[in-house]
Amino acid sequence: MTLIVGIRCREGVVLAADRAATFSHLGEPTIRQPYKKLRIIANQVVVGTSGPVALGQSITGEIEKAWNAKTFSGASGPMMPHEVGLKLREIVWRCIEPQMKIAQACRGVTGDLAQQSAICNTLVAIPVSRRLHLFELDPHCLPELKDEKIPFVTIGSGQRAADPFLAFLRRIFWQDRQPTISEGVFTALWTVRHAIDVLPAYVFGPEQVVTISQEKDGFNAMELSDEQLEEHREAIGQAERSLANFRTRS
Repeated sequence: MTLIVGIRCREGVVLAADRAATFSHLGEPTIRQPYKKLRIIANQVVVGTSGPVALGQSITGEIEKAWNAKTFSGASGPMMPHEVGLKLREIVWRCIEPQMKIAQACRGVTGDLAQQSAICNTLVAIPVSRRLHLFELDPHCLPELKDEKIPFVTIGSGQRAADPFLAFLRRIFWQDRQPTISEGVFTALWTVRHAIDVLPAYVFGPEQVVTISQEKDGFNAMELSDEQLEEHREAIGQAERSLANFRTRS
């Protein structure tokens, strides 16, 4: 059970996630344990996956391997955004294809349980050719680039609560422009907190937030501490109290 949020910002990208890893036996949930779902690679790339933890580990490992091998450097020149997406599709498909074949072979025995083991969504924030990209790869590895026109994305079982709420916050706070990193953290954090409140069976706290921003020597990815998030949590509380008192004031 997962929720991961990604937001394109003026100075970079913000990603936020819940921390619930659900254990199960033959498809039936047993316990829930804390688990960080956003992984930072070489202080520059961030990967988040929804679906089986094992599949997410393989995908993250293969992207890290490709990054260390300079796969995204572009031997014949700077890579175009769509070329980055196609390269990510190739990498993620190498992990998913074998599991899809296994699921198909096991379908007659374990039914839908086999299929669930091969279903995974992936978010990747990655700098290539001095440009920062945010990609969503669906269960069929179709890479979709998030840009100024589609600046945010959510994946996971918490998506049904997150999408409309995040769209509402965008309309209120940054409808006609890209948000700042600070606004992106505020919006992403509030969205994850909202999903935790309304879908406690699917997503669980505490929240994890990672930012990627451009610095003098390139892009830098960092996970925000609880202390760094506290200011945003207080701002969310103030906003909620203002809404609660709105009818009284009017």
